[in-house]
Amino acid sequence: MLVMFLAVPERGLAQHQPTWLNKGAAIEWLRQNGFDTHGLRSGGAFCYRLTALDAYGAADLARQMVDRLLARASYRRSRRDRMRPVPYIWVKGHPEPIPLAAPARGAPMSSP
Repeated sequence: MLVMFLAVPERGLAQHQPTWLNKGAAIEWLRQNGFDTHGLRSGGAFCYRLTALDAYGAADLARQMVDRLLARASYRRSRRDRMRPVPYIWVKGHPEPIPLAAPARGAPMSSP
């Protein structure tokens, strides 16, 4: 699966990770896996291999990884620059990108 970022202020740290893809490699990964790249901007991406029961379970695992990554990055950074993920996750074999934001949980309640 691929988690893309619009902004990665400390790119040097990301580039040392084995899961990091530069923007050209990220776009190429999307093309090779049948995703539309028209109008898509990228500052680079992390490509993860995860095991899950389905694409939505894999996306949930990726959300957790992104949340931890953003939390760690917020403590390291003294500048206002922040990592900004693209609002979608691409899962190989799934036809459409999946929203990065988790679906709302719970049930609507009304007053009597």
